[in-house]
Amino acid sequence: MDDTDAVPSRLDLLDQFERLFGSRTPDFEQQAEELQRLRRRVAERQGEQFATEWYEVYGRPVELGRLAHGQWAQLGPRTKRHVVDTLQLAEPIGDEMSYLPASN
Repeated sequence: MDDTDAVPSRLDLLDQFERLFGSRTPDFEQQAEELQRLRRRVAERQGEQFATEWYEVYGRPVELGRLAHGQWAQLGPRTKRHVVDTLQLAEPIGDEMSYLPASN
């Protein structure tokens, strides 16, 4: 079995949390609140349609991470692989978002 077929461990999940959120134990509520605040600012500057699409991109990893963190032991191997693969494709959500017009 190669690495792409291996079942990700909880440590693999935590590695993605650290990359995306800057912590292996992120406060998902705080992340969601910050995203909502930024979403409002994006809507003011870019319009509601853009803000909705922007939020879908950046909000999905927060929600997926929150759900996966709470139920990791109950997830099947394919679901774990999907979660880790999806988080690997996501853009970091911390200070790296400073390029957005809403975060200035």
